[in-house]
Amino acid sequence: MIKKNILITSAGVATAVNVISSLRKSTKFTFNIIAIDMNKNSVGLYLADKFYIVKNSKDNEFLPGLIKILKDENIEFIFPLHSSEIAFFSSNIAIFEKLHIGIIIPSEKVVKTCINKNLFEKFLEKNNFPYPKTYKNENEINTYPIFIKLKQGSSSIGAFKINSKEELNFYLKNNKHNYLIQEYINWDEITIDCYVNKNNILVGFVPRYRIKVKDGKSVVAKTMFSEKLQSIITILLKKLKYKGACNIQVFYNNDEIKIIELNPRLSAGGLPLTTQAGVNIPELMIEDYFGKVENKILSYNQNLTMYRYLSEVFV
Repeated sequence: MIKKNILITSAGVATAVNVISSLRKSTKFTFNIIAIDMNKNSVGLYLADKFYIVKNSKDNEFLPGLIKILKDENIEFIFPLHSSEIAFFSSNIAIFEKLHIGIIIPSEKVVKTCINKNLFEKFLEKNNFPYPKTYKNENEINTYPIFIKLKQGSSSIGAFKINSKEELNFYLKNNKHNYLIQEYINWDEITIDCYVNKNNILVGFVPRYRIKVKDGKSVVAKTMFSEKLQSIITILLKKLKYKGACNIQVFYNNDEIKIIELNPRLSAGGLPLTTQAGVNIPELMIEDYFGKVENKILSYNQNLTMYRYLSEVFV
C-alpha cells in the first residue's frame, strides 16, 4: 500500500481519535501520523506515530512552528480538526499550496458563513431552506420552552432549553448579543457526515440519529436514509459552494426537515459510525487529493447502530 505522511491538529479533541482510528483502518494507504497539540496530556498524541507540542493557533509563533514541523517531517497532507482552527487554515491555504502540502477545506468566505450561526441562518433564509424560527428579541416570545445558543460555539457549549422568561433573562443578562433565540423543537436530531470532493460533488453522505448525546457528542447513534434529506443537503452544499468534509445537524420528523447548523470539519461524535458503515471520509480525502474519486454518492450501511464507550491508552 502507498504510504503517506500526514499531520493532525488539536490531538486532544475527540475528532483526533476518530480520524486516527479511521486512517488506521484504511485499505488503500498506510500512514505515518504526526500529531500536534498545546497540551502534552492530549490522548491523540499517544495514538500517533510522533507528536509535537505547539502554540495556540492564534499565537504569532504557531505558523512558523507549524511550517518547520511540516518540512522536518515531510508532511504531505494536513487534517485541521478543531472548530477554532478552521478559519486559520482556510485563510492560509495559499501557504500550504506553495509548500505542496495537501489540505482540503472550504474557502475562507464559506467558513465564516458556517461558523457564525447568525450568518448561516441568513444564508438559509436567503435561499429558502427550512430552519427553526428565530426571535429578533425576547418581546416576540409568547410561549415557552424556547432554545438559545451562542452565535459562535461548538459541542453544544452555550446551548440551553429555556422554560421561562425569568430563566431567559438570567442567561441573557449582559450577554444577549452573543445568543440566538429560537423556537424549541422536540423532533429527532440527525447529524449528517458529508464529504464534497475537489470537483465540488457530494460523494460522502451518511446521516445518523443522535439517540443518546453526552457533552454534545453522540454516544449512541444509528444510521438512516431519507431521499428528501439527501436532496436538500446536496442543494445546500452546492449553494454554499462547499468543498471538503463537514457535519450538518437537522431536526427531522417524518421527512419534515429543519436545518440547525453546519460545522465545517470532521465529526467529533459519529465519525467512527460513518467509517464502519462504509464511508471512511479521512481515507476518502487522501484518495481525492492524491488521485480521484468517482463523482457519485457512496453506498453505506443504512441500519447500523453505534454504542460508544471509554477506552485507555498506556504509555
